[in-house]
Amino acid sequence: MSKKLNSIKKNPKIKSKKFTGVYYQNILTNGRIDKNFFFTFKDKNDLNQNGQPKLKWVKVGKESNGINLEITNRERNSQISKMNSGKDITLVANKKNKKKELLKFQILAERYFLDKQITKYRVNRYNNHIKGIFGHLDALTITKKQIKDFLNNYAVVNEPATVNAIREIITAIFNHSIKEYDLVISNPCTGIPRLKTDNERERYLSSEEIKLLLDILMDNKPIWLTVKLSLSTGARIMSIIDLQKKDLNLNVGTVTIKNFKTGSTYKGFLQTDLIEFLKEYTSKMKMNDYLVSINCGEKATFKNIQWRIKPILDKLFNTELDANDRKNRVVIHTFRHTFASHLAINGTPIFTIQKLMDHSKIEQTLRYAKLAPDSGKDDVEKLYLRKYS
Repeated sequence: MSKKLNSIKKNPKIKSKKFTGVYYQNILTNGRIDKNFFFTFKDKNDLNQNGQPKLKWVKVGKESNGINLEITNRERNSQISKMNSGKDITLVANKKNKKKELLKFQILAERYFLDKQITKYRVNRYNNHIKGIFGHLDALTITKKQIKDFLNNYAVVNEPATVNAIREIITAIFNHSIKEYDLVISNPCTGIPRLKTDNERERYLSSEEIKLLLDILMDNKPIWLTVKLSLSTGARIMSIIDLQKKDLNLNVGTVTIKNFKTGSTYKGFLQTDLIEFLKEYTSKMKMNDYLVSINCGEKATFKNIQWRIKPILDKLFNTELDANDRKNRVVIHTFRHTFASHLAINGTPIFTIQKLMDHSKIEQTLRYAKLAPDSGKDDVEKLYLRKYS
């Protein structure tokens, strides 16, 4: 008998073979063998730090008090029914001194990225700029002041457009959990204004400057090709770096370009001289090889390109400019701006430029309209001539 009693003292909860989520445990009551009955359920109204429903254990009672497996199962079904109907189903009070489990902002971010299939570009921006500040914090306690202070400090060393992009990511993460996961909280970003931006690049390369740059880069084929592809397609540098041989259709002179901001692809057109170059340049490449490669065929990175071309751009075009003169300094992104500017100068319709740039909104493209030959200068010159002649 003593061996049996010892085994009862050590006996864990035993899962019922008949009912889901129902357990019992052999115990001793006043020296007699008895049973305690429990059930479990996942409380969808109480999430853990990973954003998943917490597993709750509920003690129903003892066999000596008339409780059995069937009664325990009915209690479990009743509990789940109440939960699904939105009623408060808390049966086990938390101890007053028990530390509340945090719902970290990082969990909200990961759910947002997964549900919305956010592009790697935006995820990296979150990881690089936001995660270290807010990721470990309880999302329910993050205040508007904390976010405003963060953005103000961030604005000291970053451009207004970048600060606004960071603010938009934080706002979107909160809004997603409020809308899709019934997070009971007011978005702390509400009421925080966007910074005014007056930093759009005005500098673009002239035809003479383009020729000069390409002539200097001729002996460095990967960098020459990077610049040539940028000037021919207007694609962003990360899209150029990602191009593979399989993205080319040299028979019709097109290239499939990935837009990392939207996660979509679009078509770019190649100039005749570039098509002829690529036919020879890619003749021995495999379909998955990258067009711009560094170090024995490895895919280039932004840093690989940046440190090779920045000194050249600075020497040719930026010697008399301040380091923070964003509007007029020539940088890698200037190639994209140059592509759109020359299209406008040559009279390309604004909606065609929007398509070639893969701008999601026409407002992004309208900045180039002032460069179009039909900007109105000739019309103004002819004003009133009939009236006063």
